[in-house]
Amino acid sequence: MRVVIRRRVHAAIKAFYGASILLHAALDRAIVHAKEKRLYDAIRGLEKYAGIHPKARVMRRWIEAGYYELIVEDFHFGYSIEQTSKGESLVIVQDAVHSLLNHDETINEVNQNNK
Repeated sequence: MRVVIRRRVHAAIKAFYGASILLHAALDRAIVHAKEKRLYDAIRGLEKYAGIHPKARVMRRWIEAGYYELIVEDFHFGYSIEQTSKGESLVIVQDAVHSLLNHDETINEVNQNNK
């Protein structure tokens, strides 16, 4: 399977680490680069392991779209597995959110139901 990453996913990663490096003195470019490398390595790993991850449970729009969810370094990635007209399987990483920035109502509903 080939992995395709939407621009909004790249933008979410860059925006989060761009802000983080300004807010946290302990972070430097080398640390951020290593973290980003781990994220992209895991995303590329979907090429082989896309089918083993669970269906999305965090974001309502991901659940409704039937996405799968990959979690790496506190980032949640919503992705789909689709077929091209030539029968090739594609893993399309559709969206990303960091755990600290996720304020989706689905998490709140789950927490309310577990009380």
